[in-house]
Amino acid sequence: MHSSMTAALEYASMGYPVLPVESESKRPIAYLAPHGLHSASTNPRIISAWYRLEPTANVAVVPPAGVVILDLDSRASWESLTRSFPALLEAPHSHTPRGGTHCYLRVPSGVALRACSTGSLPAFEVKRSGLAYVLEAPSRTERGAYSWAVPLRRPSELPLMPYAILARLRVLVTKPVQADRLSDTALRARLEQAAHQVRHAAPGSRHVTLIRQAARVGSLLPRGLDASSARDALLRAALDAGLPRHEAEAAIRWGLERGKDTPALVRELPPRLRLWINRRERLEVRREG
Repeated sequence: MHSSMTAALEYASMGYPVLPVESESKRPIAYLAPHGLHSASTNPRIISAWYRLEPTANVAVVPPAGVVILDLDSRASWESLTRSFPALLEAPHSHTPRGGTHCYLRVPSGVALRACSTGSLPAFEVKRSGLAYVLEAPSRTERGAYSWAVPLRRPSELPLMPYAILARLRVLVTKPVQADRLSDTALRARLEQAAHQVRHAAPGSRHVTLIRQAARVGSLLPRGLDASSARDALLRAALDAGLPRHEAEAAIRWGLERGKDTPALVRELPPRLRLWINRRERLEVRREG
């Protein structure tokens, strides 16, 4: 069985923010995740720090943008739903200790789901991005362990929610909000400023700076900034600052996605976690010296 750290890092590498949760519980660990699900991260350094401090913590998964988790409370509800929609059996899904099921699906663009269903479908909750989280393997509660029936895949590889289900749910069909475009000169200047901040970040603050600046750059993507150019500029700056490539790529990916959804919403790290990361970075600086 995977350790909590291994599982959390694996989920994060696929693009799913994770959260440390108290052992045998569903409550986030307050001193590591003071903002609840808003503290969720895909940054491998932060996640490693969490689970080094709390190796037996449970692992919670937050659905990223465009992904929903159908949370069915009983095996009977899941069996009833899959009789009507057998394709769901191929979607990533897990079993809970109480006999429920978590099923991961993509939602078509322009569709917003409410967290309820009509009486014509088996009862389930819709867990949406930024509003909920679920425990996943190897998490445990007093009732038992969570386990995967079909392993999780990257969001882009998830099947779309069947339109027949969408038709029976109370949904909101929306048009994407068009943000005002900025000139190429203004976008380039803001990107260069963000890269400068990353490149010149002091040891001990490099990861936090990269995440914060990636989120700010992500808020420019709907305003005309090219995503590939943004990633390349931030990655070059992060490598110049001395960050490992795989950690920098994960931080940039998470920051850009978060900035696109909630511009500039990057909170400070909890003090104990910041202390742990700072200590690690000081040790790396000494080795490099």
